[in-house]
Amino acid sequence: GSVLLPLGLHLSNKATADLGVYAVTANINIMSIVWDRISPIISDRENWRTDQTLKNHQVTKTFFVKCVVYYYPFFYLAFVRDFVEGCQGRECLHELRVNLAVFIITHIVTVIGNVVYQVGLSWYTEYALKRRVAKELNLSQYSYVQAQAHRPPYAGDTADYMELSIVLGFISMFSVVYPFLAFLAFISNLLEMRILAFRMCRVLRRPVPRGQEGIGAWLTVMKFLTYLSCVTCVALCIFVLKPLKELDMEAKLGGFVITEHAMLALAYLVGQAIPSKSVSAELITENNDEAAERIVGGDDREVHATSGRVECLQPGTEGMLPGVEPR
Repeated sequence: GSVLLPLGLHLSNKATADLGVYAVTANINIMSIVWDRISPIISDRENWRTDQTLKNHQVTKTFFVKCVVYYYPFFYLAFVRDFVEGCQGRECLHELRVNLAVFIITHIVTVIGNVVYQVGLSWYTEYALKRRVAKELNLSQYSYVQAQAHRPPYAGDTADYMELSIVLGFISMFSVVYPFLAFLAFISNLLEMRILAFRMCRVLRRPVPRGQEGIGAWLTVMKFLTYLSCVTCVALCIFVLKPLKELDMEAKLGGFVITEHAMLALAYLVGQAIPSKSVSAELITENNDEAAERIVGGDDREVHATSGRVECLQPGTEGMLPGVEPR
């Protein structure tokens, strides 16, 4: 069979399916780029009081929009398409696995390509500037400070955390139907960590250090992904994978409600059992506080000022009001 496209074009069913796989990945990347430009503009116009609050709201806006953009096509393949379009045998499951593999591989290529582009652009800028300095000023040396001044600034950790969080969501939700996804993500993260470290040290300008409490809104994002993955994994096991898929709908719905509630309760209890700070972190905090008290402890001692006298620097103006010129 074939599919009729506009302008009278025909494509075979296999070619159409292959095209759909790459179209999903292209749509995800395009929408991600567009929203990365729009979200900071919206957050800046909201006039938040602190930089940390601004960053938290920008992270929230960016992630939850990207969450829909990234995950919706895969949720549609897993849970909706069989009821709307129908699937023959394991067609939907196979297409879901193919889409997951294509997305992860495309993600790796995109990250590597982006960093290679930044490295090439930074190298060419420095090379052109060295030639210009040597030609116009007759200087053969190009200092580290000059190189830093012409490198692109560090835009913050939002984009880096975003990519890692999105991949974490794919692993936690869809590894149950495509276990090889975890291995692909592992390789992707190994490459991405080294590439980002190289970019930070060799490509970007040194960032301005800023302190913050914890990881901010990213903790909420990761908790959300944890609870969402509990529901998704149970739904995939019951509604997509055999043998539970062969049960009648009432049995599947009952099993889904009971199991996902149990998984959510288990995730909540595990989260409550794990302390917010480790023992080593608590000891470090106590030692830092004790050291700070010893360093600034002298400021708590009483200060006794010696007695002195009051003298007017311009005699005759003692009774004048401020702003009045003397006669």
